[in-house]
Amino acid sequence: MFSFRYIIILDDIWSISSWESIRCALPDNKKGSRVIVTTRNEDVAKTCCSHHQDWIYKIQRLSDAKSRELFFKRIFGSEHELPNDELEEVSNSILKKCGGLPLAILSIGSLLASKTNRTKQEWQKVCDNLGSELESNPTLEGAKQVLTLSYDDLPYHLKSCFLYLSIFPENYEIKRGPLVRRWIAEGFVSQRYGLSTEQIAESYFDEFVARSIVQPVRIDWNGKVRSCRVHDIMLEVIVSKSLEENFASFLRDNGSLLVSHDKIRRLCIHNSQNQLVQNTSASVSHVRSFTMSASVEEAPVFFPRLHLLRVLDMEGCICLRNNDLNCICNFFQLKYLSLRKTNTSKLPRRLGNLKHLETLDIRATLIKKLPTSAKNLSCMKHLLVGHKEQLTRTGSVKFLKHCSGLEMDPGVVKNMKSLQSLAHIVVKDQPLVLRDIGLLQKLRKLKVLIRNVEVNWKELVGSLGKLATFLS
Repeated sequence: MFSFRYIIILDDIWSISSWESIRCALPDNKKGSRVIVTTRNEDVAKTCCSHHQDWIYKIQRLSDAKSRELFFKRIFGSEHELPNDELEEVSNSILKKCGGLPLAILSIGSLLASKTNRTKQEWQKVCDNLGSELESNPTLEGAKQVLTLSYDDLPYHLKSCFLYLSIFPENYEIKRGPLVRRWIAEGFVSQRYGLSTEQIAESYFDEFVARSIVQPVRIDWNGKVRSCRVHDIMLEVIVSKSLEENFASFLRDNGSLLVSHDKIRRLCIHNSQNQLVQNTSASVSHVRSFTMSASVEEAPVFFPRLHLLRVLDMEGCICLRNNDLNCICNFFQLKYLSLRKTNTSKLPRRLGNLKHLETLDIRATLIKKLPTSAKNLSCMKHLLVGHKEQLTRTGSVKFLKHCSGLEMDPGVVKNMKSLQSLAHIVVKDQPLVLRDIGLLQKLRKLKVLIRNVEVNWKELVGSLGKLATFLS
């Protein structure tokens, strides 16, 4: 037994099992000894706090001023040394990518300090090609290795979900709901006894938050993270790993097609240059997931050839026309379809051909009705409609636009026995629709709009009564 007081610092503990194996060698001799542990895993931090006086200190990222101070001190040797006017703009771009992460600031600052030509062109080249610099430049090797640990330390079942973050562009706010539904559609989530795939996917998201792989952006009243972002430097590592494992391919804003294999599995277009999108000659016959940026000016000519798609996300693509959607009725394996914030006003007549479709997101569109064939969508889990407008800058207060919602014919939803989310549907003088809703035993979320009608309250109350034990 120790007869003296000690202080021990354990840096970067990655797992609970590692802490448990060390903990037994650190007896409490009641002399005021202290153990300080650093970790990026919140669950590890909580496990380390075994006594009521223990506490967790969450290190904040550097402010803009402190980031600039550290950056210039590393390059010029003085925190008061400012770049000339020519370097001001590119310095801001680099620091934005670093996002207040000291390791990234020091690593990139060291790289720039090693260059003899301190010109705007040279610095801009580093900023634009940070992904390839992380791959090949020994000065950045430390940063890459540390961030790559985040991937290597993940259990197998989370690695595909981690690589999936590569499909989102820099500084993109990733919403929790769409992300977990896409993971499920891709087949990344296996059901366990007593838990639904949705519950398991939600736990994956929470684990990424706990491991500091993603940064929370919007948190609701009960502490649940509703949206997140991926740090720019972390994103470069994820994209690099994604290409290495032929997980995803990218058509980027600079016109380059990043692809590491003949067979493209997941294709993301982050390019607003229409000619480059249309002229790409890559084979798309094996694409399972297609994501198109809102800035793309026209649906690509290869779009009708994406027959093996499971996930199609065209959120925000105002270039999309009703006729462009006719071909999706031939994407028989499609499970996830998002047309959110597009100008589409009508769904294809043969939509019911998509027998495996689980998510249909047509929020903030002009679509008011489903085609008759929609009654064949027996695998549907999430039918999301409605157009909300934000009343506050943070989006915490919203209202539903007038005439927003989906009119439903009798006999359509009763065949969607797997429905978990149904929002927002318009109920008029059709008691059969209300009766159909009462049959949906898996429903967890229901939003009904009652508008300009004499409501059949008996049917409505009866349906809600049947669902009372299911709705959350």
